[in-house]
Amino acid sequence: MTHTVLPTAPPSLTGPREFGSYLTFGFGPQSINNLVCWYQTADLLNSGALPSNGATVSTWKDKSGNGRDLTTNAGSPTFQTNFTNSKPAVHFPSGAGMVVSSSLAVYGIP
Repeated sequence: MTHTVLPTAPPSLTGPREFGSYLTFGFGPQSINNLVCWYQTADLLNSGALPSNGATVSTWKDKSGNGRDLTTNAGSPTFQTNFTNSKPAVHFPSGAGMVVSSSLAVYGIP
């Protein structure tokens, strides 16, 4: 089984937003109150630099400012520069996975 994370927009948001490699009207992670984590495919390292096509993804930086980075816990996810509609993606081959590297409480559940 293969899993791939694609840049998609949550249906509940309207107006300007940033998803994957899209950026419009300055919307970003800091504009969402109580945001738990934010992972952007087009900026995995939160540096503006893209990994090369096929590069192993060992860390995926949290852009929310909360430090909840993802780290590889199994297999070798890879960065794909032109996966769907010329947009980047992280490809998870069978058995590959990533976990949050710090505590993560969602809705008060530790």
